[in-house]
Amino acid sequence: MKLSNIKRNVAAEKSGRWIDIKLPEFDGVSFKVRGLGNPDYEALKARLIEARAPEDREKDLDANEIAQLLSETILHGWRGILNDDNTPLVFDPGAAMQYLADQDYGDFRSAVIWAAQNVGRDRYASAEQDAKN
Repeated sequence: MKLSNIKRNVAAEKSGRWIDIKLPEFDGVSFKVRGLGNPDYEALKARLIEARAPEDREKDLDANEIAQLLSETILHGWRGILNDDNTPLVFDPGAAMQYLADQDYGDFRSAVIWAAQNVGRDRYASAEQDAKN
């Protein structure tokens, strides 16, 4: 194993970049994401937990809280997602929140999390990401 294979791009995790999704059902899809744990993510997570009743602060985040975290601090764009009529689905933060919160779109949420976990790995960066970032 080369040491460079495990090196993370921390700057990309904080600022975000396009990541090609390497999951079979997302062929041709890229997400512009920031990494899990970026400063905005951590700040919003702390606010969400602080807003809970004291006895609930140790509980795991619920689906709506996770959707809010992902839509507000992680996912900033998508490419390659089509409407049913094969027209490109234009990125919209409100729509992103709806898809991320909807249990029927659990695979979408999982793909966003996968991208956020891998944004610091240069091998997943979209080839043209530097030019369009």
